[in-house]
Amino acid sequence: QIVDNEGIASCLNNIGVIYESLSSYEKALDYYKKSIKIQKEIGDKKGMAKCLNNIGIVNRGLCNYEKALENYLKSLKINQEIGNKQGIANLYCNIGPIYRDLGNYDKALEYDRKALKLQKEIGDKKGLAISFSNLGSFFMRSGDFDKAIEYYHKALGVDEEIGFKRGIAASNMVIGHFYVERCDFENARHYFNKALKTVQEIGNKTGIASCLTNIGYLLGKQKNYSDSDKILNKSLGIAKKIGDPKRLLEAQFCLASNFYHQQKYTKAVIHFKKAAGILEQTR
Repeated sequence: QIVDNEGIASCLNNIGVIYESLSSYEKALDYYKKSIKIQKEIGDKKGMAKCLNNIGIVNRGLCNYEKALENYLKSLKINQEIGNKQGIANLYCNIGPIYRDLGNYDKALEYDRKALKLQKEIGDKKGLAISFSNLGSFFMRSGDFDKAIEYYHKALGVDEEIGFKRGIAASNMVIGHFYVERCDFENARHYFNKALKTVQEIGNKTGIASCLTNIGYLLGKQKNYSDSDKILNKSLGIAKKIGDPKRLLEAQFCLASNFYHQQKYTKAVIHFKKAAGILEQTR
């Protein structure tokens, strides 16, 4: 009987993808590492590139940005060697946000634009939506709000066209956050609720925690601290359960901010210290 090592490696990678979608990052990493070990042994370069990209995604979820970038760049190099345009486009799309996480906005924009150009060339609509959203985030940080909302709505339009629910939720969430920053709280809640409904439908716990934190943040901005704290604690519970440091950090910081604005400084300090501890662990 012939053992199909390529098939085994592919199955292990797919199991990792399932665990990653369920926000079980450590289990996902375990399966990706098993998969890439076999791929190296049999010389499956396309499989290796795919797996390295997935490892990068998980590391970003765990706030290990340098490790994420390292794996993305390794994957990009292999994809360029084998001429895999789809893989290259995916990597450009993932590398831009990592540089943004690391504070290198010029590099982020460079990769966002590379991704957009290649995705248009190969007709990758799913990737196109992600690139539109990435560019929206860039312009949001740059203070060009008209450009930001234009790109966010472009992303949402493409996601809805192809029925990509995870993308629809992400687009609704960033649009909601845009409206929070513009103090348009009614529109913000509308888009956050749409995002929450979608992530609940697909069972994306990371997305649920993130949506709840955004709603809690919004309620805090409206000085509805009681409801805000309840929702933030719910988000905190989910983030603890799935071991998601980024969502933990966001929820702790929002709780600290709520207590600070209520002049409950002792409680504020407790949550600020917890947030600082999480931040220190992810460096």
